[in-house]
Amino acid sequence: MEVVRADGARVVGLSPRRGQRARGLAVVGPRRQGVSWRDQNENQKTEKTETTSTTGEERMDAMGQQTTGQRKIDAVLAGQRWPVVRGRRDAVEAERDWRWLQFVGRFRFVTTDLLAVRFGVSGRRARARVSRLESHGLLVGVRDHVSQSRAIYLTPKGARSIGRRPRRKAPRVAVQREHELAVVALAIDLELAASPGIEILTERDCRGREADGLGRHSIDLIDDRGMTSRRWPDLIVGSDQRRVAIEIEFASKAASRLASIVASYLASSLAEVRFLVASPALAARLQRTRTIQRGRLINQRITPTTTMTIAAWPGAPDHVRDQIALRLR
Repeated sequence: MEVVRADGARVVGLSPRRGQRARGLAVVGPRRQGVSWRDQNENQKTEKTETTSTTGEERMDAMGQQTTGQRKIDAVLAGQRWPVVRGRRDAVEAERDWRWLQFVGRFRFVTTDLLAVRFGVSGRRARARVSRLESHGLLVGVRDHVSQSRAIYLTPKGARSIGRRPRRKAPRVAVQREHELAVVALAIDLELAASPGIEILTERDCRGREADGLGRHSIDLIDDRGMTSRRWPDLIVGSDQRRVAIEIEFASKAASRLASIVASYLASSLAEVRFLVASPALAARLQRTRTIQRGRLINQRITPTTTMTIAAWPGAPDHVRDQIALRLR
């Protein structure tokens, strides 16, 4: 199709099919005022983009959405824009992306099923959001075989996008999988059931707060050689007035190591430490160790101020829970 304009320029393009409009028109005649048709199109695109951006910001100001989602628009770091863009619902979805990434960053890794439970969405929607965040390089998922749910964790880019310190190396998923997912599941249950004012801190939360100078969230651990190290609980639940440490113990530890952990907790400033176990034998060992270490502290004129309780892991089978209860009587 060819059309001759009044100024003598020819406009050519594809002939439209029946019921369709003509598209792809181009001016092939002489340029006017030294500006080509390509330059005109680029100027139109730029004007359209600027107009859309301004309208979006004005709309956000009118809605008063200066919340966590605003940190996306500021891009949290270095004034960059949030990497995931979704059009009209950009601010709302960015707020959700932020919360999802913050939650993932509190653990070594999570799964999409646990994310679905935490944020009250279907598994399909959880997988869709994780997939979008993965496509923008904010998350990564790994698994050992096809039938295994993927372990999801933050990439360095994802950590920086929410203001967290990037991890030095990838988590050891094969070694830490059972224990870490148990910690995540328990943290979710506690957060969904917690009343206002009750805080649930993960190990990574505690490490970050100590690094930022926001109080002590660990205990001093002294081994057989007299070497001192720090130990962070799996979770800390409570408020500034009363804090309860939670330790999930699945693997059996050496007697000296277990004794050092128990003694350090008994002499700490925590109100309580609660050991959750999935083995009747480990429950009995912890009970004996508690009695021995409490007596040793008293002999050293150190008053144990922390209450130590032992209970069955909530996810253990019923018959295992019954056996643990019998051992602890």
